[in-house]
Amino acid sequence: MHRCLFALLCLFAAAAAGSVRAAGWVLLSETAAATVYVEPASLQRSGDRARLTELTDYRGTPDTPGAHRSARRDYQFDCMEGALRTLSITTYAAPMARGPALVTVDEPSQWLLFTPGSLGNCCGKSPVADRRRADRRRARCQRNAAPFLTLRHRFVIPRAFTRGEDAMSEDRSTATYTIAPQRMLEIPLDKMTPAQKKAAEEIMAGPRGEVKGPFVALIRSPEFMNRVQKVGEYIRFICPLDKRLNEFAAIIGARHWGQQFEWWAHYRQAVEAGLDPKIGDAVAEGRRPDGMAEDETIVYDLLTEVLVTKGASDTTYARAVKKFGEAGVIDLLGIAGYYGLLAMVMNVARTAVPEGKPLPLPPLPLYATPK
Repeated sequence: MHRCLFALLCLFAAAAAGSVRAAGWVLLSETAAATVYVEPASLQRSGDRARLTELTDYRGTPDTPGAHRSARRDYQFDCMEGALRTLSITTYAAPMARGPALVTVDEPSQWLLFTPGSLGNCCGKSPVADRRRADRRRARCQRNAAPFLTLRHRFVIPRAFTRGEDAMSEDRSTATYTIAPQRMLEIPLDKMTPAQKKAAEEIMAGPRGEVKGPFVALIRSPEFMNRVQKVGEYIRFICPLDKRLNEFAAIIGARHWGQQFEWWAHYRQAVEAGLDPKIGDAVAEGRRPDGMAEDETIVYDLLTEVLVTKGASDTTYARAVKKFGEAGVIDLLGIAGYYGLLAMVMNVARTAVPEGKPLPLPPLPLYATPK
């Protein structure tokens, strides 16, 4: 998405040559996924800082309510530090920033170091600045967000990672990430095939009451979904294991797969069933919880060992069988396997968390935590 903005010196000539696709916008780059324009009139320089406005038109956007087809971004450049950041972003329902505005974020993002051939070349040449930029590039890797994404979410980066000469500003204590758009969106009932409608009605008539979460994607294969949801029905509503342990097993699986929807749904259910929130928080951070009860320790050891080593040692297996019996061990493995299957489906479908923080489960290794 980002191209060399040193070419901005030539954009006015390009505009005169006829590459302007719409009033005020000049074509900068074009790919199979998007077309990027810049607005030459928006280029401003003040000391070591510069600003520029960019417009991205997306291709292949799903024809669904609320889908965005273009986005306008205002960038700021720190020419001395060799960095850029987004000052604001607005997404629109129609191409070329037309139609109603869908999402507007006016909060500046983190500063990102630019590399040769990037946006920041519009800053021009400065031996001092070039040396400082080179030093910074050698000192750390640039973290850049994937292009063509929609919503924004903030994380707090521990201050230990922001100290020293490499900390360009107080903004180093926060980072702005983008959240990828969902795939496999909900299919309206009147648009379903007869097989999908039958499978959906069976779910709606059961204890779940509605098609949601992983089943929004799974209904693409209605017979498979029907078989899967029967396993889930046993695990959630019939399994004789204590619900506290059942939900504990679910969040251990969610942590292993980094599955946001599963964590959002089952962390709170685990706490409601009696699991100490501190235990769940430790699992979220990728560390062994302190203060677990005996049965919680056995569940944690068994499932963590299985997920990491793909098996169980004699000691771990014997403790689990002694506590829960062979049937209980199978149920625990079934819970982890079931939520592992759903995690793969939802990770590929990018199933969104319906409320609260869009990313309640922090990424590992733990450099940042949700704010």
